[in-house]
Amino acid sequence: MVAPRWWNTLAFRLAVVINVAAIVVLGAFGIIDSRREAAAHIQPEIDRLREEARVLRVAWDQLPDEVQFQGFLDQFCHQMSSAASPGHHIVVFDQTGEIATRAHEHANHNLETMMAASETGDTVRFVHDGEPFASVSVKTQDGATIAVAQSLILVEQILHAQRISRLASTGVLVLLVFGVTTTALLVWVRNPLRDLVAAVSAVGKRKFDVRVRPSGSRELRYLTHGINEMIQSLEEVERDRESQMKQAQEIQQALLPRGDREVDGYDIAAVFLPTESIGGDLYDNVKLSDGSTLLAVFDISGHGVPAALFTALLRAVVRHRAAATTDLAFIAEAMNAALAEVAPSDTFATCLLVRLLPSEGAVEYVRAGHDPAILVTPGKPPVKLEHGGMVLGVQQQVQYEVSRVALPCGSRIIMFTDGIHEASDAQMRLYGRERLAKLLAETSDLPPEEQLHAVVRSAQSFQGRDRFDDDVTLLCARRN
Repeated sequence: MVAPRWWNTLAFRLAVVINVAAIVVLGAFGIIDSRREAAAHIQPEIDRLREEARVLRVAWDQLPDEVQFQGFLDQFCHQMSSAASPGHHIVVFDQTGEIATRAHEHANHNLETMMAASETGDTVRFVHDGEPFASVSVKTQDGATIAVAQSLILVEQILHAQRISRLASTGVLVLLVFGVTTTALLVWVRNPLRDLVAAVSAVGKRKFDVRVRPSGSRELRYLTHGINEMIQSLEEVERDRESQMKQAQEIQQALLPRGDREVDGYDIAAVFLPTESIGGDLYDNVKLSDGSTLLAVFDISGHGVPAALFTALLRAVVRHRAAATTDLAFIAEAMNAALAEVAPSDTFATCLLVRLLPSEGAVEYVRAGHDPAILVTPGKPPVKLEHGGMVLGVQQQVQYEVSRVALPCGSRIIMFTDGIHEASDAQMRLYGRERLAKLLAETSDLPPEEQLHAVVRSAQSFQGRDRFDDDVTLLCARRN
């Protein structure tokens, strides 16, 4: 199982959602607050300008001529502080829009032009020479317009400083929220989920001794308790299964032949390596009614308990029929009928029966879809005993033929299942039957048991590991 990337985890996604939501909310409140503060700073300035315009309107209406008003206006502007009221300017426009008078101390023709263009409204804000201004105009009784303008640069500087301060405060708050939410998600979500995933992964690898320490939110703790209970139940089931498999292995081992390794002048050796604790391969050594010896190798499709049950069935049939006959074809036909009766349609078996005839210097054999036995005679190339019939369990009625071949003194016959020659290396190349036959010829001077172990070591070295992917059975009979 591949671990998710950090950007694809639940904790990261929750952190993104929470922090983005926090940033949006804080940003919205910051914008609203900034606008409120701007209005709070600018509106008093506009109110002051409006009050000045009203005072000047009263003076315009009360003073008898423009000369007296001009004196009042100059005195009025002289009292204004340029530090407190930067860019302060007063202009009076007559009914035609022409300038009737102005505050001489602060005369600015470009600014007056801007004021004239905006004198139609009561309050106007504009930009002059890159500097923000506010202008308020009022009408006199005779139709003249008094416009009072002032720069808002000081107000903008204050607001800019406040924006920088608010932005810094918001940034610190965002970092704090991010740190708190990230820590909380790590402690309450990511780490508990990581522990749960590790435990489930261990269970997938059949490691049932793991337990998860409850942590995180209440829901995750509840889930942790449930998973721990599940693991404990699986551990008990696995313990029972291992106990049963051990008993099954002991039973299957008990089905293997016991006794002397020398039978009727033959040295017998065998290797049995099931892939699991029990396998679908089996071999047997049976004494027939006439005193001859029957060697049998079975290979059921599949592994584990079902395959082992079918091999036990075939062994029972062989032993039962062998007590009454020496006819290998009859025994093979009985095995086929028994398996076809109980096996599913996708289950079949291969079998090789070999009858040792030492007094005649020969062997008889029946091959039911099994790999051909290999006859190895010193000084001669190996010979495959390829004559045979159909696999067992496919059809209810199948007839088999018995074949016969000479087995001189010193020669040996090797029987095996496909697990040995189908061993593959890292490049998926097979060990192969030809390599096996060649090795059997090269080791024909070894005792049978040593020869079979040499074959196993060679296949293990070829595939680069000791464990085979399929059950392996090897059986050798050397005529002395």
